[in-house]
Amino acid sequence: MLRTLFFIALGLLTATSSAAQTVDDLFFYGRRNPAVGARMAGMGGAAVAGLSDWSAAYANPAGLAYLRGKQVVLSGHGYVQGTQSYAFGIDHEAEGASVGVASFATPLPTTRGALAVGAGYQETAVFTRGLTVVDGLGIYENHESGVLGEFSVAGAAAVSPRVVVGLSANAPIGRYEFNEQFFDGDSEDPSFDAEITGGNVRAGVSVQATPRLRVGVTAESPT
Repeated sequence: MLRTLFFIALGLLTATSSAAQTVDDLFFYGRRNPAVGARMAGMGGAAVAGLSDWSAAYANPAGLAYLRGKQVVLSGHGYVQGTQSYAFGIDHEAEGASVGVASFATPLPTTRGALAVGAGYQETAVFTRGLTVVDGLGIYENHESGVLGEFSVAGAAAVSPRVVVGLSANAPIGRYEFNEQFFDGDSEDPSFDAEITGGNVRAGVSVQATPRLRVGVTAESPT
């Protein structure tokens, strides 16, 4: 009982995260999703302790070592969003569709312990947004679009009956576009677009402290 309480207290004290430069910082986008894939999203992103599916590559690659069978994941999403305020002439709207996750992971045969590898893509942010404002001065519009994702190759292995380690090599990739217009007879149309590419490495450790308690830690290199 005391051992369980110790690990719970340790987890609470170390629950915050620290990071060097990551893909979140590029162009100050800072919109990296807290979770990828259906399972991690359903858990609210609580996967640093080690999740036994492909999404572990995104949170803690050590979690792949808990995989017990081959896994193929394909997902996507579409969205339509809009808000209108007739009193102020404001209209927000955006729509689109994109690939969420496309991946394959499998455990490898071992005489002892566990060993697993995987590769795939996961979408990490969507930037699409639209705004139109109509007032006595004219019509103002701005539109954002783009997605951010990550290609990864990952592997994990058991180094003891209760401790697994993992490593993933990642290639963030994406695009971002912004267009702004003001129609008043003398309009200026500032706009820019960016192609985002990069690379980083993510490492993690997961410990099965008790049959019902798993703790983990992960570190990521600068992007």
